[in-house]
Amino acid sequence: MTFIAAELGVNFRDFREAIRMIGLAKDAGADGVKFQIYKPEHVKGHPRQQELEEIILDPECIKFLKEAADGCGIEFFATPYFPEAVDWLEEIGVKRYKIRYADRHNSELIKIIKSTGRLYVMSCDGLYLATEQADDVRSDPRCAFAFCIPEYPPKRKIVPGGFDVFYGYSNHYPSIAPPLVAAARGCEYLEVHIKQNKYSGGYKPIDDAVSITFSQLTELCRLVREIEKIE
Repeated sequence: MTFIAAELGVNFRDFREAIRMIGLAKDAGADGVKFQIYKPEHVKGHPRQQELEEIILDPECIKFLKEAADGCGIEFFATPYFPEAVDWLEEIGVKRYKIRYADRHNSELIKIIKSTGRLYVMSCDGLYLATEQADDVRSDPRCAFAFCIPEYPPKRKIVPGGFDVFYGYSNHYPSIAPPLVAAARGCEYLEVHIKQNKYSGGYKPIDDAVSITFSQLTELCRLVREIEKIE
């Protein structure tokens, strides 16, 4: 069964909205909600730096969001950008971690996540799999690779022809078509960026260009479950 992760990431303006989005992800049929844990220096120079700094997650915020997810019956997990964030996530008992594409060569962070003994999914491309570091990571049965194209949004629609090498697929298209192709080809982990269906005042979510709406997520979940029934 494909694990469908709703990447809420940085597409919320405050924590009240984040809580609402967790509930909407559960209602849509997602299996998990994912957030990003970063520091101010990680978003320095970003065009929307101030907004990103306003939604930085500290240990109390992480615990708050985890409790909200538990209350909805959906798994909470996150992408830690720095080692201390792994400690924070361990304290609340997450079941898995996600390593972003930018940290695929971050040996220190990978080692710390690996030491937790939990499943971790790493975003990467085919070129990374040919490196010695990938061989080392691949030797860990708790590691899984998720194919992604590190463009926002990608100019090319590429989905691996099979998932005997890649465990999952990280979608950066504002469309459900590529993730559906991935599911049909045997993807076990599917990650999609999510935004609210409507925003007022001309506001656009920070990851608007790579996100689908909750209405689209609902349809994606429905179709993935249909695909799983086909023999």
